[in-house]
Amino acid sequence: MEVICITGMHRSGTSVIARITNLLGIELGEEGDLIPEAADNPRGYWENASISALNQWVLERMGGSWDAPPILAEGWEHSQSLDEIRVHAIEAIQKAMRGALTAGFKDPRASLTLPFWRTIVPVRTTVMALRHPAEVAASLRVRNGIDSERSSQLWLRYVVSAYVVDPGRLIVPFDDLLGDLTAGVSDIANHLGLDAPGPEILDEIKAFVEPSLRHHRDIEISDGPNARLAEAVFRLLKDEKTRDNVGPLLQAIQDGWNDSGAISQKMDQLQQLARIVADSQEQSASFSAELRASLMNRVAEAERLAARFQDELAGVSERAANMRRRAESAELNASQLEIQLQSTHEAALTAIRRAEGAEQRLAATEDERTGARQLAAVEATRAAEAEEQLARTATAMDQMRRRKSVRLALFASSLAKPFLRLWHRLRN
Repeated sequence: MEVICITGMHRSGTSVIARITNLLGIELGEEGDLIPEAADNPRGYWENASISALNQWVLERMGGSWDAPPILAEGWEHSQSLDEIRVHAIEAIQKAMRGALTAGFKDPRASLTLPFWRTIVPVRTTVMALRHPAEVAASLRVRNGIDSERSSQLWLRYVVSAYVVDPGRLIVPFDDLLGDLTAGVSDIANHLGLDAPGPEILDEIKAFVEPSLRHHRDIEISDGPNARLAEAVFRLLKDEKTRDNVGPLLQAIQDGWNDSGAISQKMDQLQQLARIVADSQEQSASFSAELRASLMNRVAEAERLAARFQDELAGVSERAANMRRRAESAELNASQLEIQLQSTHEAALTAIRRAEGAEQRLAATEDERTGARQLAAVEATRAAEAEEQLARTATAMDQMRRRKSVRLALFASSLAKPFLRLWHRLRN
């Protein structure tokens, strides 16, 4: 058995895409196991409640939540602290699949937790919903009271993770899907290896996916650093010409988050050790010499650990600086790609205009050729009529010459008769 996952940031159209895959034939589980519709999602979430709860459990176990994602170090999905959750996850997947060879589940949190699910069941592919970060921010502001900068940061965490954890994902921009639903559904079906939908299924999908499902289109783009970065990443991912070339940039962003999280964790550990040292020093005044010596040993050990962590912190800081330089270089490359794309676009528009001009000139030339052929046909008809008239005239003239010859012969005969009679008389 295997599964497909619908990923992407919250409020990005993941519910719509999940329902489309369901109508195309992907099993999502019992209807009673799905989260019911709500005011902010009147057509339903199409999200398995058990799997959603498990994803939240995983995030909490790793020290975060859906709106405060934890830093997930490399190999985190194999942590023994997740073994208890893994048992429940296996049961949830088996129930959701209901014996199907291929099933699916949708949860934006899977953008972060997909590596965990890969330890349980083969994940064939993912379909990633992509919506403008400012539209997502407007929606989260209404539903959750989250400000634009924090929403943009969440958008980056989810979208970058969804991109990085599955190189074979299909990206579905939400506005493109609503703009050309038939083409979007065809792309999803092809990516999942499913048959193209027949007219009845396509009509059912069209009845479900209404343009009114898209809210918060009147957006105001924030000028904060997270919002600007999210806007740049969105433009690169939405364009088919650049979305497959931004992997290094997004990986650098992901690595930067991981390194900054490691620094934060080291600082927390150093603060904890400092508290241990302070507590030990306060208590040592009332303890016996033996206990004092023991505490001093603990203090010395703590100081050694603190020194080691400080060295590690310096190394992590250096790696973070390297990651920032890589991110800046990747961002510069992305800007250059965007400039090249704009240049290519302008060249393409120029070529199109030239082609249109040539087509117009060709059409004008063809019109002239058609007019000439029509004029030649008229002249040919006139020539044929003239030849026919000439033939009739020649025939009439021949007939006139014949009649004239006959008349001349008769006239000559009439003139000759008196002379013949006179000649006969003279002979007699």
